[in-house]
Amino acid sequence: MTTTHKKIAIFYTDHDDEWTDPYGNFVDMAQKLLNETKDHPSDIEYKMFHIYNNEFPTLEELSSVDEMGNNNYIGIFITGSRYDSFDQTTEWIVKFRTMLDHLLNDNDEKKQYPPIVGICFGHQVIAKTLGCKVDRNPLGFEGGVVPIELNEVGKNIFGTTQLHLSEVHNDIVFDLPKQDGYMNWGSSKKCNVQGLYKENRLLTFQGHPEFVNEIAAKGVEKTRSSLKNRNTKSVNSDAEFDEMIVNTKKYQNDGKLASGKIWQLFSQRL
Repeated sequence: MTTTHKKIAIFYTDHDDEWTDPYGNFVDMAQKLLNETKDHPSDIEYKMFHIYNNEFPTLEELSSVDEMGNNNYIGIFITGSRYDSFDQTTEWIVKFRTMLDHLLNDNDEKKQYPPIVGICFGHQVIAKTLGCKVDRNPLGFEGGVVPIELNEVGKNIFGTTQLHLSEVHNDIVFDLPKQDGYMNWGSSKKCNVQGLYKENRLLTFQGHPEFVNEIAAKGVEKTRSSLKNRNTKSVNSDAEFDEMIVNTKKYQNDGKLASGKIWQLFSQRL
């Protein structure tokens, strides 16, 4: 029996930073989690495109097929980023939203694009491309390992009533796409839209399934320190930051459960 060879495109929308040491960058952590939870019969090649450095694939590459007529790429994975998904002037972000508009909205039957997963910035930039409001959260920073209450959509996806995910973000998605088929799957105390889902096409997370608890804690302390160093008035109190750290010890990030659903999406079984 011949083993097929398939690709996952990873869109790296940031640049390396020592705060995630010793776990590597966002791509390293994503690949590690995906490898630990792999649920696909094919050999998988991860092909990274450094979007931040204006390294974009062509639409033709992403829709290319093998000799059997099946897509060479089974999925697209968009990483997190320190940058604003709603930025209107930064070249790579504007260009990226234009490409996503094609991937999400083109209806050419001859070009079938792979399913898309978006993480944090990836979630937000997809929502912005689909016409949603994305901006700073008036409730402030959300971080640590966050309990997410699942609605009926989320319960059906994840098979449970609550999900815990590592989170490190100041921006949120405020509403849902107007296009048919897009649904929110859960909410937290600070963020009503914790992820978007469209059957066999899209799954996004405001959280970071790939962040182990230690990284979530480091993200909280990095944010607290950054606000103090800038002498910036924060919506978040010290006590609230302390509670976020406590929650990284109280809860376990459900990254492997989330990653299993990512593989189901990439197999178009979700």
